Amino acid sequence: MTEDSDQTDRERNAFDPEFMALRTRYFETLRPLFYAQSEHFDIVTFLASLLRITGMEDEGWDPYLESHSMLLDLDHLLRIPLPTEFYDDENGSKWRFGVLLYSHAVEMDVVYEVIANLLRYHLGEGYNPNPFFKFLSPKKQRRYRNKALPPLEKIAVIKALGTRMSIPVGELFEEFYNNKLRNPIAHSDFILSGTEFRCRGGAHAYRAYRMPLEEVGDIILRTRAFFGAFFGLESATRKHFAEHYGNKALPYNRRTKELLEILSHDGMLTGFKIHFPNGS
Repeated sequence: MTEDSDQTDRERNAFDPEFMALRTRYFETLRPLFYAQSEHFDIVTFLASLLRITGMEDEGWDPYLESHSMLLDLDHLLRIPLPTEFYDDENGSKWRFGVLLYSHAVEMDVVYEVIANLLRYHLGEGYNPNPFFKFLSPKKQRRYRNKALPPLEKIAVIKALGTRMSIPVGELFEEFYNNKLRNPIAHSDFILSGTEFRCRGGAHAYRAYRMPLEEVGDIILRTRAFFGAFFGLESATRKHFAEHYGNKALPYNRRTKELLEILSHDGMLTGFKIHFPNGS
């Protein structure tokens, strides 16, 4: 997301005061995480946390870019009139787009990973491509050693780290993350009636339940506001580094005479290199 698209996002929602109030609150709560200055200051750890550095990788293998584009596309579809020749039930179609947006958003690894690593950075816990594993109980470490960690477990770690930093980040996730919405969408086990979101709870409907669409709409609104705030901060931070330090070599370790090169492309921070005195 670029600074221009973030500006467009704010302009597009300018006439939705509830959305803007939520987005502003989320933005201000998350903002301290995106400051590089810290009592544990290490610019390489900060940049690695922001960019999710995992090593060398060919272009076109970062799912973040596709996920972000999908969320933008779905968000646009929620806002524009749909052509009646293709959508004879515009209201129903927009609810379907909304729940797809919700499902895709809450499954995005990148948002959990960046926030967890930025919390780790400010707490002096260092960067890790898997920022959650260290903070799991031994039992959960054995359970999730070779399988994906579900969102609720990630949120629990983020909440604990946020408490240590006195920032209620985990509580923000709790405002919109709801397993009763996430699970049936992910497993295609839901029905949208005129007034309710319904889940059969399996083939025999023995765990069936329902949620008012008004509640679902509020959850989707909060999700859009949260992710809009996150993408806005992430974009602004990467743009700041590109504008002020892009494609420049900066002193990194004066004792060993290492230099840090900030890499940028199209006005956005894209990576970094450390240059050693021996030319490596």
